[in-house]
Amino acid sequence: MKERNFFHGEVKADLEEAGYTVFLETDKELTYTGRENRPADALAFKGNVVISIEMKTEQELSFKSPPSGDSLKYDYSAGTREKVRTMIENGEITREEGMHRVHINQAEHYAKKLKEGIWGTRKGASIQSKKIKVGYSIPTDIDGTEVVERVLIDLGKSFRRLGGKNSVTFVFDLP
Repeated sequence: MKERNFFHGEVKADLEEAGYTVFLETDKELTYTGRENRPADALAFKGNVVISIEMKTEQELSFKSPPSGDSLKYDYSAGTREKVRTMIENGEITREEGMHRVHINQAEHYAKKLKEGIWGTRKGASIQSKKIKVGYSIPTDIDGTEVVERVLIDLGKSFRRLGGKNSVTFVFDLP
């Protein structure tokens, strides 16, 4: 199982190979303003597009139990985790689908904050004048890409896949 920082580096390398300039959350290039406690895991720039990316390692994609406890305090839109937990308990979706729904919601939250100007780059790149998209990255060596595709379709998202050697990033528009 890959460590979080190692996987983030792999996603960055895959996106750079696809022609993007990528800044990870840990890079000194990113700045934060406002009350947000943390940004997305990465920002990827190419042309007039910036993708706010949430990355999940295999360990973070553990589907052993529905969202509960401390994880509920990070509910980025009213009731998402509670709704997902209820859907899982009612057998409407699997735990795996539920966790992806929660992570996709989290990715959308960060992209919305980016659009609102909560964070940016030290060099002053004008993010707000760019087309902001949402990105959700998972490792290629897990059996989850079909599930993510199904969840995105169920959520009514049109998406494209940016596949790399070590990761796949699903890119879609903000709601």
